[in-house]
Amino acid sequence: MTIKGIDISHWNGVVDWKKVAADGVKFVFLKASEGTSFVDKTFKTNASNALANGIRVGAYHYAKFGNVTEAKAEAQHFLHKITYPLVLDLEENKKKASKAVLTDAAVVFLDAIEKAGYFAVIYAGKSFLETQLDEKRLNPYDKWIACYNSFLGRKVMKWIIMYRPIKTHITNLKSFHLDS
Repeated sequence: MTIKGIDISHWNGVVDWKKVAADGVKFVFLKASEGTSFVDKTFKTNASNALANGIRVGAYHYAKFGNVTEAKAEAQHFLHKITYPLVLDLEENKKKASKAVLTDAAVVFLDAIEKAGYFAVIYAGKSFLETQLDEKRLNPYDKWIACYNSFLGRKVMKWIIMYRPIKTHITNLKSFHLDS
């Protein structure tokens, strides 16, 4: 079974949640935070409006950390009471942390989410996951892998979400399907 979902942040502007629900969208991951101080200004409004239109809500945090201490601080900034999993969006390594240090930081962040009682997921591009992180150490967590074409190039087993862009009426909207 495939369930249609989307990814929304302030970059998408005002969302017509009635149209989104009418398009068959059943869940949304909303950008909630970034780093240790940024909170997406549309998060609360989008969460409320999505829920009001029968769409389940999850949240993601765009990571800026480069070590375990920073990851702990970012995890505390991120935790929200949401009805779907909480996602660590780890797409860049601007601080040039080693693979081991960046993986340590990701694990600490994901553990903090789980210790707070949430289901933790890590989002990354295929290449980033394979080259910047120690993927074996992330096996306890489900993964959401960016797939920008029809071929991911690897087996999808424990992985709950594979991101595939699709055309929609909302500009710059990421869409994905949750396979169960």
